[in-house]
Amino acid sequence: MMVSFIIPVFNQIELTLQCISSLQETVTKIDYEIVIVDDCSNDETATQLRTLKSDSIHVFRNNENLGYAKSNNIGARNAKGNYLFLLNNDLVFSSKWIEPMLSGLRKRKVGIVGNVQLDATIGEIDHSGFLFDGKGTLRHKKTPNLKGSFTEFLAVTGACLAIRKDLYHKLEGLDERYENGCEDIDLCFKAKEIGLKTIVANESTINHYVSSTRGTNNLHNESNMRLFQIKWRSQISTTMSSAWPAAYLQGIIDGSESVSLEKVWEAVSHFFLNKKLPPSGKLIVEAKLKRNERHWMSILDNKTDEMIKESYHIDQGKWIGTQFSYSGFETNLDREKGNWIKEDAKLKLGAGFFLSSIQIIGTIRLPSNNKETHGKLGLRITTNFAESKDFFPLESGQFSVNIEDVPALPESNSQIDITLLGVSKSNAYAYLGRKLKNWFLIPKALRHYWGRFRAQKLNQRLLIKNVLINHEMLLDFDSQSGSPANFDFLRRASNIGINLIGWFDAELGIGESARLATKAMDTTSIGTALVPLKVNCLASREDHSLSSRLVEHNPYPINVFHIDAPQSADIDHHHGENFRKGKRNIAYWAWELPDFPDSWMKYFKYYDEIWTPSNFVRDSVTIKSPIPVLTMPHCIDFETPQKPDREKFSLPSDKYLFLFAYDLNSYQPRKNPKATIRAFQKAFAGKEGQDVGLVIKTHSIEGNKEAYKELQSHLKGIENVYLIDRRLSREDIYNLMYSVDAYVSLHRAEGFGLTVAESMYLGKPVISTNWSATTEFLNQSNGCPVDFNLVELEKNFGPYTQGQIWADPSSEHAAELMRKLFEDRKFAKDLGEKAAITIRNQFSPKIIGKIYEKRLKSFALW
Repeated sequence: MMVSFIIPVFNQIELTLQCISSLQETVTKIDYEIVIVDDCSNDETATQLRTLKSDSIHVFRNNENLGYAKSNNIGARNAKGNYLFLLNNDLVFSSKWIEPMLSGLRKRKVGIVGNVQLDATIGEIDHSGFLFDGKGTLRHKKTPNLKGSFTEFLAVTGACLAIRKDLYHKLEGLDERYENGCEDIDLCFKAKEIGLKTIVANESTINHYVSSTRGTNNLHNESNMRLFQIKWRSQISTTMSSAWPAAYLQGIIDGSESVSLEKVWEAVSHFFLNKKLPPSGKLIVEAKLKRNERHWMSILDNKTDEMIKESYHIDQGKWIGTQFSYSGFETNLDREKGNWIKEDAKLKLGAGFFLSSIQIIGTIRLPSNNKETHGKLGLRITTNFAESKDFFPLESGQFSVNIEDVPALPESNSQIDITLLGVSKSNAYAYLGRKLKNWFLIPKALRHYWGRFRAQKLNQRLLIKNVLINHEMLLDFDSQSGSPANFDFLRRASNIGINLIGWFDAELGIGESARLATKAMDTTSIGTALVPLKVNCLASREDHSLSSRLVEHNPYPINVFHIDAPQSADIDHHHGENFRKGKRNIAYWAWELPDFPDSWMKYFKYYDEIWTPSNFVRDSVTIKSPIPVLTMPHCIDFETPQKPDREKFSLPSDKYLFLFAYDLNSYQPRKNPKATIRAFQKAFAGKEGQDVGLVIKTHSIEGNKEAYKELQSHLKGIENVYLIDRRLSREDIYNLMYSVDAYVSLHRAEGFGLTVAESMYLGKPVISTNWSATTEFLNQSNGCPVDFNLVELEKNFGPYTQGQIWADPSSEHAAELMRKLFEDRKFAKDLGEKAAITIRNQFSPKIIGKIYEKRLKSFALW
């Protein structure tokens, strides 16, 4: 029986010579050979190694540095012995070290044998086996093994490892994908996989100059650990989880663990009642392995934190339900800011978020003279019922407690329990004081004493100011006590985002509605996907401002459809049933009359809620809606033209011009150009040469020829009227608005009134019917509201049916206002300036974006 000692060498010639000398001195009684693999050492080392060659020492040299695994495999291929000993070149061997190891190799079902290694510098145990502990950590055991001559471990270090040569080759040697690390542990796992044990010969002791040849930690080490975890993840998880009960019970003994009866029972039952993996251990270990993966994604794959977070979102397109909630934080009613805890507070986070750390910042106030405020206080933080940490007592004043590496999995919901410590006795008194206050059989003095604790003044001394998750603010009770949740955090934790679905290229109000929603969303941190609505659209589709951003899929959990109600039934046909499935589906509807049509009520079933551009529309829809209806106004924001350009539109430069613009598809009877034309006639009748004019802008003539002929008939014979009946780009529309002096809209009803708001944004004085949605931003302080009468429709006009009511604006009053603007230019200028302030202050994209954020924040808190 021959033993082959395989020693890879990379420089360190003095240690190598010492190692070989002590090895030869201690193995004189056995048949052996020493196989040295020179892993491309420097010339001095190579020269001295060649001088060692003899019948029992063989030297093989690599032409390049191949590393630990390849060098050992080369040595094994050239070895003649029945047993292989893999040795580091920084060992010093004691007498009789080899016999226990050889004895271990002869044992049944033993595949690999290690030994006890002392740190040669300090003389203490550096390795007596590898431990896969219940905290998810792999580490060297540095204490003696107390059970007999041999102790079984999952792995031993390759610094000194014995194995039969035939088994080594059966296991295909060391895995050469590793780079000087984890090869030895991997070999032990391969042996276990075929049913063989790894043991430590407790009576075999050697000295090891630790880290002399191991090198410093680097990316190679991280890469090695990643490969090892990928290969053996299931075995690692099972082994470490099984170690949790012993680790937890030992932690109770040494005071590092909080006592929990549930977890004590879980640990004890694992030993005595069943061998099932303990749930707490499984969670703690699995969380550790996940953190390892995240760490490696950062340092090895160069992924940013945001990219890593994104990879752990389980399903962007799935509405998961409860994403975040908090409870048990009581409002502090005195001057100092912060919330207090009666007994326990809870935080819940939905799946898809990688929880790794918890930090609580607060203050403990000094007690008053009242006895019930005296006592020590602290906190216990428990994560997912698996792991608790006590901070007790906390000193008076500011405090900050922090827990890193909490047991949480990104694919599962997480719960954090915050328990106030030091108040069990006073809380018991408070309970008795509440429950027994009228029990006359109990002495009054005792009831009075208990009653003093009912306010829980001791509890109120500890105030929670902030709760941070992963070092980012989650709850801010200090400066935002009414709404403490951080929206940006919730957005990411819940993966909340909006799929905006609409006709982004359509030149009509509902197309502009989708484009304006995009503009508002762009001011927020909310993820937004722009999805073209596939439902048929008859309008011109020449607006390509957002074409580069359009996508075909809807990745986020919220769909917002900018659509007319009757087209709702066509969504599934054009987009497929799965498009709405599992989402929160929202319709953005505009409607111009106070009575929402009964015939449209069937379309509510396609949605979970309705958004409207104005309170006027909201009120109309709400009265018949079975689902929530909210106002989400349009934002008004665009680049103001540099200067007027009347020449571009063939308009006179020397006249005071009034403008009215509308789309014939929006139903001419509702837009009511006739009233504007009549008001202009009345205002300036008999003054044909006067410096005033009326501009009418319309389009969509092809599908509305009769309405266009009617418009032409109204204009016939009127001087100084300029009809623009061709399509204009959105930029040209704004240029036209900017080039005139005033805007007039004697509409019968508006769901918002975009042209009115846009003209006001440009600082133009606006005359508008004092009814429906335009009244929400135009009034006597910033515009010219026109008197009206409400009238019933005598016949149907498209969706506006007989019996509905709308406004009949006064042409006489409008004419008075037109004359006033024309004659009093200062008045007109002041109105325009105030109009611009109103629109810019109330309807900026940021302001409207904040409304979106508030609504989405509420989704995360449900």
